[in-house]
Amino acid sequence: MFTRSEWTAARHRCGLEHSLNPEDIMKIHQFTISGNTRPLALLITVLVMGTPGWAHHSFDAEFDRNKKMSVDGTVTKVEWINPHSFIYMDIKDGSGKVTNWAVEGFPVGMARRNGISPSFIKAGDVIHMEGYGSKDGSNRMSGREFTMPDGVKKPFGPPVY
Repeated sequence: MFTRSEWTAARHRCGLEHSLNPEDIMKIHQFTISGNTRPLALLITVLVMGTPGWAHHSFDAEFDRNKKMSVDGTVTKVEWINPHSFIYMDIKDGSGKVTNWAVEGFPVGMARRNGISPSFIKAGDVIHMEGYGSKDGSNRMSGREFTMPDGVKKPFGPPVY
């Protein structure tokens, strides 16, 4: 612990002449470590640390587990962004009309761990994609697995139970 004269000299050297004095700092220190404030500090920590988890959507918030889809199409764009990677595909319907679909997949890190890199799949590749359609009927799906023309299969999203 510093003596009052050592404290004053250190404050003066650092240009802190108008800062708190040692007694005020001890009062703050005693308050922050008291047993009464620990539960509050723990609660605040848990709330702050848990907030990012609440911000992420669940599968069921956007996709319908009863709308299983299996489509063939041509890749138009691949996005390697977090929190999810995307493959955009042109898909022909029964009448021959082409529609661009966004397929949401794994986060980039998980895609890499499953052997998918930005160079693995590229615009122009014709692939088969399996997944689940969106609840709002938009041209989006949650991808589960895709198959390359040479038969190589890769997971693109977690399983749905």
